[in-house]
Amino acid sequence: MDFDKYFKSVNYHSLGPTTITNETEKGKLRPYIKNIEESLKNDTVKNIAVFGKFGAGKSTIINTFLKDHKSDSRIRPLRLSLATFTRNESENPKEDEWIEIERNLVQQILYGPSNKELPDSKYRKIEPIDISNKNKAYCTSLFFALSFLLLIDKWNMLYIIGPYWLNILIRIFLILIMFCSGAYLLYKAFEYIPKFFSSAKIGWGQSELAIMDSKSAFNEYLDEIIYFFTQKKYNLIILEDIDRFNDLSIFEHLRELNQILNNNRTLSNAYNVDESKPAIKFLYAVKEDLFDNIMLAHNDKFKSKSVRGQIDDKSEYDEMPSEQGVAEATTKFFDWTMTILPHVSLTNSADFLMEMFIQPTPDFKNYLRAVSVYFDDVRVLENTINDFKLCLELQDKSDLNPKKMFTILLFKNGFPRQFQKFQRREGGLNKLLRTRDLANNVIQEKRKKLQALKKKKEILEKNSETQVLQMYKALFFDLGADSSYSLSYSDDNKVIEELGKITFAELADLYRYTEISNNEKFTFFWHSPYGNQNEYVEFKHLVMKNDYFDSKIYFENKAIERGYSSIDNKISECQLEINNILGMSIYKIAQKNGVEIRELLVDTLEAQNFLSFGILNGYLNETIDDYLSLFSGQRISIADRQLIRRLRSGELLEFGEHIESVPNFVGDCVPSDFEKSSIALSELIEYVVQRKKTMKDKNPLLNAYNAALKQLTRQSSANFSTHLDELLDRMDIQYVKIFITDLSVILQNDWSKYSGNNINAFAQVLLQDTAVEGIGKCIATLKSLVDYINGNKWPVTWSFVENYRDRADAIFENTNVKLSQLDINIQCDKNLVEYLMENKAVSCSANTITTILESYYPGAANEVSFSLVQQINDPKLSKFIEESFESFLQIELTEMYLQNETQESMAKILTNARLDWEMKENILDEYPSKNLDFSSFTIADTGGEKYYELINLILEKDKFNRTWENLKILLSVKDESFKTTEIDLFLHKTSYLAEFQQNQDGFDEKILIDLVNTHEIEISQDNETVICLANQYLGINQTPKTFNTMLRLNLIKLSMELVNKITNQKEIVLLCLNKLNDNFEEWSEEESALFSKLQVSELFNISTGKYRQFTKLREKVITDLFSNHLEDGTLSDQKKDKLIDVLLSDYNGNVDKILKIYETYDSAEKQIKKLIALCRVKSIKNSDIINFIFNTHDDNIMKLTEEKTGTIRLKNRKSIINLLQEFCERDLVRGMKELRRPKNTISVQKSNQFINLVRN
Repeated sequence: MDFDKYFKSVNYHSLGPTTITNETEKGKLRPYIKNIEESLKNDTVKNIAVFGKFGAGKSTIINTFLKDHKSDSRIRPLRLSLATFTRNESENPKEDEWIEIERNLVQQILYGPSNKELPDSKYRKIEPIDISNKNKAYCTSLFFALSFLLLIDKWNMLYIIGPYWLNILIRIFLILIMFCSGAYLLYKAFEYIPKFFSSAKIGWGQSELAIMDSKSAFNEYLDEIIYFFTQKKYNLIILEDIDRFNDLSIFEHLRELNQILNNNRTLSNAYNVDESKPAIKFLYAVKEDLFDNIMLAHNDKFKSKSVRGQIDDKSEYDEMPSEQGVAEATTKFFDWTMTILPHVSLTNSADFLMEMFIQPTPDFKNYLRAVSVYFDDVRVLENTINDFKLCLELQDKSDLNPKKMFTILLFKNGFPRQFQKFQRREGGLNKLLRTRDLANNVIQEKRKKLQALKKKKEILEKNSETQVLQMYKALFFDLGADSSYSLSYSDDNKVIEELGKITFAELADLYRYTEISNNEKFTFFWHSPYGNQNEYVEFKHLVMKNDYFDSKIYFENKAIERGYSSIDNKISECQLEINNILGMSIYKIAQKNGVEIRELLVDTLEAQNFLSFGILNGYLNETIDDYLSLFSGQRISIADRQLIRRLRSGELLEFGEHIESVPNFVGDCVPSDFEKSSIALSELIEYVVQRKKTMKDKNPLLNAYNAALKQLTRQSSANFSTHLDELLDRMDIQYVKIFITDLSVILQNDWSKYSGNNINAFAQVLLQDTAVEGIGKCIATLKSLVDYINGNKWPVTWSFVENYRDRADAIFENTNVKLSQLDINIQCDKNLVEYLMENKAVSCSANTITTILESYYPGAANEVSFSLVQQINDPKLSKFIEESFESFLQIELTEMYLQNETQESMAKILTNARLDWEMKENILDEYPSKNLDFSSFTIADTGGEKYYELINLILEKDKFNRTWENLKILLSVKDESFKTTEIDLFLHKTSYLAEFQQNQDGFDEKILIDLVNTHEIEISQDNETVICLANQYLGINQTPKTFNTMLRLNLIKLSMELVNKITNQKEIVLLCLNKLNDNFEEWSEEESALFSKLQVSELFNISTGKYRQFTKLREKVITDLFSNHLEDGTLSDQKKDKLIDVLLSDYNGNVDKILKIYETYDSAEKQIKKLIALCRVKSIKNSDIINFIFNTHDDNIMKLTEEKTGTIRLKNRKSIINLLQEFCERDLVRGMKELRRPKNTISVQKSNQFINLVRN
């Protein structure tokens, strides 16, 4: 037994009372010893009680006390005990049991001393005779006999001796010898006569001196008892274990005996004590619940008498001790009491146990803490420790679990009756641990649940929501409603508008309302649309229940199905739970299924809680019998027996556990072992598979083999696959066939659980061995085998198909089987290829298409293309390619086969409806040629609306042929929006137009001019020559770059048609820059018309110098702005400011224009700010400043123009102050002062210069 991981070692412990010699430990007992000493010193104390529970240490304290006072002559103890006087607890106590107790005590008193110590006792004990006394008796008898014979002298021997006097002397001597020896023999004879007339045994009438049974032994032998104490002089009588019989009479008699002894003068004289002091004291070691038990015993006795009708006088009930009387019994019987506190209790028993073990590990300490709460009896614990130590030594080589062993021993020692009951295979514990009843009961409950779930599923499947609605509509109509009626219910007055249009959700809410309300009746209100009167209809729950429908199940599970989880998931979970229970140990079953173990152990009484703890923690389980015996026998090895033990305990065994002898291992297993999940052992499976052909049907090994396979299939997919691969790697192919065949039967040909890598074995068995039934389902569920077939790792041949057509059909009828590879060397057979294509058993991939085409057209491996397929023109091949057209083209893209396509085949590909737009884009991206003609496509080929998109895609990908014919097709399109888009796309590719130089034969000047006039053209050096062909180009709607190029090449001719059509201001500006000369007075009608199309914004840009080329025209532009746009509001104040800044460059010639602009400011504030800016221009004269003042709209400023001299008051404004400061700088104003009164006014003093300028 491997206990090293739990503790280092454990020692044996004595169960009997000990004597404490250690001073430290003795110090703990000192208060008890002192208490006893005090009781002995007290002269009023005669009866002393030492209370304490069983194992509390009463005897140990007494032993220690006696050892400490061994040399004290004042204490002379005598110990009496009834430990050997026991009876079966199940028996009823005898009415005169106290007589037996007294006799037993008297026996111990009188049998203690020898006959010499009690020489005057009338009861002699049988004692061994002294050898010296025997020899004396023999010699004396010999002397007596010889002397007698010589005196008779029958043979006259004395006469032979000498003279007569000598003869007389000899005779006298012989007479003396004979007399003395005879007297000695007579003395000895009289000494042993009492042995034949009295009995030293005081029993039940076994001698004539025994008294009648009804008399007290104390009274009978009182003289002997008194004589005993006068001789031995014991003064402390220690009585132990007399409380176990629950008889009050013995304590009464002992108290009487104590009283008699202490009142006897003879004893007082012998003990040399005063008569007032007790000569002898009795010390009782009894249990704490002594008088409680005595009361219960009396109650039981009187109840028993009452039942038997033995109590006729009611006064007998009055003799029964009351609760209060029993409580007072302690002081009644004892003069001094002392209670021993137990050394071990439920709270510290764990610590006590830990001290018993040497270096226990934390894990084992936790175990001891858990198990100790059920035991507080130190002797039970010590006894268990001793048994445990013994088991450790006996089971040194075993793999038994020390925790389990210790738990079982606690059960054995703590609850011996229940343990013996279990040993006899009786009771609930035996049924729980030695049978599978618990598992079967739980499985039965789970199966009931499973059946209920299946029924719910069946109800849901059989009844659609529409059908249920129809049933309830019929119910409503039967109750008097009409389809147009509405229905209201609940406190919230919920309404269903039209019963004929009631939805399932509304019906479900109505049903749930009736369930929640939990009333027997409900009132629904029909609301008729034909009148105002309501109809009240009462009816019970909307419950429908029959063989095919249950409304409660239906509505509840519909909610579950929609919001929580499906019934299918619950069914799967329930089935999985059932499968798991079959392999679980008892404690796991109880834990996971909420089984109340205590209810199964009702018959174990006080052991119920402990046993529940042991079972729920796995310490008591199916392997308990392995811990109850040492015999292992030779039939099965220790290793295999240990393996079975681990299996039964529910331990999860390794798949590759070694079995020394499979037959012996299986022979020692019981049926419940085969239900364990760990029975799936590789060596067991291999052993049976190799010998299965020679085994008979009822061989136990076959049962074990089938159980192992079943448990193997119940494992998770990962474990199942791993373990299966391990077996297949080790098995020979002939055994693999047997194994897979058997496993397939158990799996019902459903191999979806297998996800391993060892698929070769499956291929050999499932694909080629005809012994396996259901090959189709096997392949359908075994994904890795499907992948194996699809990967062509099992190369099917036409020979196999011909010879095993049924098997081939079963393999390839599976829709998941599609060969993704074909070997061109061994599978390039047209018959095989057509068979695979007919059964849709080959996929269109890069690894198959070459073989497929090669089988039709030798040499096709290097010419794979859709063009080749059209050329072969085989209906089966064409159908295959058409069904997998996208895959085929993907191969062309990947393998770069598109180079083999022709213009015609590309047209077929691009117009195929199976291709999505992304695929067409990819095809055009990879197609290497630019040879597609738009004439190859028609609107009908592309399905109408896709035609323009396809043309657009070809243009975007630049895969069309650069021909005038393609350009004509684009220009001939009737959809103007599409034509514009596509032509623009055509022309925005800078290289497209230039490429037309290589194909001038089909040149059409009209088309080119139309193209250039109606679409923007990106100009490059390559296509300038082509553009020049369009010599009538007007240059409208072109990009600035193209427009400049046209102007540079002088390809644009100014005409009234162009002027009338042109609208782009940038183009107008460019034409003006290029076509207008500086002598505007000589402009032609076209030039004047072109200039007149310039907008104000562009005129302003020219006037402000944005276009430097218009320097000479700026004066005309400014004049035009002043004459046509200055007063019409088209110029903003900001532009006016900018224009003034331009005019200031030539102030003298433009002062009138500046003043005219100044007058157009609509805000006086803006005029003042502009006047401030003009004042800062040094070239402007003061006289001009005065003119600006006269043209200012501000009345406040106009006050300055008055002819008054001196000061003028103006309103205080910031702009006014800034303006006056500028006037001061020009000496127009001499000073200004801000006044307090009136507020916000300024006093201004004009200069003489200012006044004179105003006057002039």
